[in-house]
Amino acid sequence: MILIADDFESEIQLLTSVLNSLGFNELAKAYDGKEAIDLLRSKSDFKAVITDYNMPYNTGADVIKEALNLGVPKIILRSSHSVSTLIGKLKENNIDSSLVKIICKRDYDSSSLREYLKSHLIELLET
Repeated sequence: MILIADDFESEIQLLTSVLNSLGFNELAKAYDGKEAIDLLRSKSDFKAVITDYNMPYNTGADVIKEALNLGVPKIILRSSHSVSTLIGKLKENNIDSSLVKIICKRDYDSSSLREYLKSHLIELLET
């Protein structure tokens, strides 16, 4: 199962569509950071988390910390911030940025997003 966390419905719809096209059909959706953390804590079968950084209640950093604590193997951080800004924000929150894949929303279209997610998640289809 993959958790998608973003406070914009359009982003969740885009990710759902792209992930479904890759064969990922077991998806959980959270519309803020608190909901994402609650879902992580309530289910133990997440293989990946795709999270925005700026969300209400809890940030993407909070979601990432919880996912790492629970042993989620794949974490992708999506944001309109630059990669260097996101690395700085992760560092401020004591998160090793090498454990997180970062993709900036403004750096892709839907086909490049599909290829990016495919390259980082495809092995999950085999488990």
